[in-house]
Amino acid sequence: GGELRKKMRLYNFFLPYISHPNKRIASFFNFIRRVLLTFQMIVGVNRHYSFDIIKKGSEWASLSQAFVNELLKYETTIKREYKYTHCCDEIYKQTIAWNSKFRDRISPLGNLRFIDFARGNNKSPYTFKDCDYEILVASKSLFARKFSSSISKGVISRLNKAINLI
Repeated sequence: GGELRKKMRLYNFFLPYISHPNKRIASFFNFIRRVLLTFQMIVGVNRHYSFDIIKKGSEWASLSQAFVNELLKYETTIKREYKYTHCCDEIYKQTIAWNSKFRDRISPLGNLRFIDFARGNNKSPYTFKDCDYEILVASKSLFARKFSSSISKGVISRLNKAINLI
């Protein structure tokens, strides 16, 4: 709650540009963004959000149609309040779910996705191979990422057979 709200109190401008493929452009906009963040701290900027309780979680989520309809009711609010929020895709869904009738439907186990960043490269998740079948089956996850039709063909086939999709 408190630490998250502290991070969200300032406007993060130029977010689309700080991961620009041209490193000079990315560095320039990241520098400008940090200068503006410092200025906001000095003058005491403290953004307002509609909900007192803010929650954060994975950007990956499985949503019911009923909850999507609930989110759509907040479309204008989401665009207005989260536009300049860093990692807003990890906050707005969780916050609205927590502050709604859907609170009791949030999984205490998280998003139930098995994504292996440790073996991945350059911030991209690892692509599962045939030898990873046992690891995947042993996980408590309902979903996994990432697969490739060329690299993962065998493990995809074995998983499909295991869950009777073929």
